[in-house]
Amino acid sequence: MNENLQNQNDDMIDLREIFKMFYNERKFILIFSLVFAVLGLLYSLSKTPVYEARALIEMGTFGDKPIENSSLMRDRVSYAFKAFEDMISGEDLKNGAIYKVELIEPDKGKKKTAKDTTIDPDDKKVEQNFLKITARGFDREKLADKTKEVLEFVKNEEQTKIEKEKLLKNISIKDTEYKIKYNNEVNASLVKEKIKIIKEQKIPNIDDKIKLLNSSIADTQNQINQNEQNLATYLQSLKTSNKVDPNLLVMLNSNISNTQNFITSLKDKILDIQNKLITLEQQKNDLTTMATHLETDLNVVLPKRTADLQNNLVRTKFYLDKEVKFAKFAGGVSVGNKNIGKGMIIIVPIAFGVGLILALIIAPFRQMVKSIKAEKNKGEI
Repeated sequence: MNENLQNQNDDMIDLREIFKMFYNERKFILIFSLVFAVLGLLYSLSKTPVYEARALIEMGTFGDKPIENSSLMRDRVSYAFKAFEDMISGEDLKNGAIYKVELIEPDKGKKKTAKDTTIDPDDKKVEQNFLKITARGFDREKLADKTKEVLEFVKNEEQTKIEKEKLLKNISIKDTEYKIKYNNEVNASLVKEKIKIIKEQKIPNIDDKIKLLNSSIADTQNQINQNEQNLATYLQSLKTSNKVDPNLLVMLNSNISNTQNFITSLKDKILDIQNKLITLEQQKNDLTTMATHLETDLNVVLPKRTADLQNNLVRTKFYLDKEVKFAKFAGGVSVGNKNIGKGMIIIVPIAFGVGLILALIIAPFRQMVKSIKAEKNKGEI
């Protein structure tokens, strides 16, 4: 118990000694801290003032659609002008540096991320986006020029996009005009020629073959009729020739057999011709159907194709006639008069605090040196 009280008393004595030591060195601590504060003040007064300029760029439009995706344009400007806080050096501030590029949507306070960067003429939604440009530098006039450089950069990017779009559309127009001409002249002529060949050559040729085969059937039928009459005569002669010479009977039987065989071959020939006639009639029907389809192509399909191409051509030309508005400042460039650099308000208190800490560290060593000198002086006396 007594030992604990003794320890507490020792701690109290140590704290008193420490406070006594700091009290004795109060003038040194105060003067040392003030010296650092004065040095900080002199440093802040020697620093070149940093000014800030702000500008709002209204994105360009092609008709009622933004020329370029705003998020992509913000990123392009940021990379082109190195608009990153940790990359700005004192050398950059001499000529003015783009400090920050922000995307602002008046109707929505959120960032936009769009994957499709093409201009769609059928999209009627207007996206009126802005780029907020913040620049910093030592020279106020150069700051204004720097923000104008950003505007020119944005306008050049938009100009490039418009020229590319118009080039592609002009190529599309020429391609469509060629397709219309080819459809009206070449395709229509080819279809007409096919119809003409079918109607004036192929079908008449088949009709001639049918006519020839029908004539052959008639001739063959006449032959059959004639041979059937001969066969009847031979059969009648055979009935009335019981007492005739045996040689004559053999001849009659031979004539009957030959005539019957010949009649059978003639009938087979007629069947073969009839099969050919069926094939020719089928070919004629196929050609007639083909001619009908070709006439439908000529009178319906090709005109519809031409009409569709012409409508597409009109839309493309109308698209090219839309008004182009390139990027511009919305309200001009605002260059502040106030120094936004780290001035005396920040530097002086920091310098004073650093001096105070160093003084508190040095004070015990000063006391120790004084104590050693005091003991030495006492020893000499």
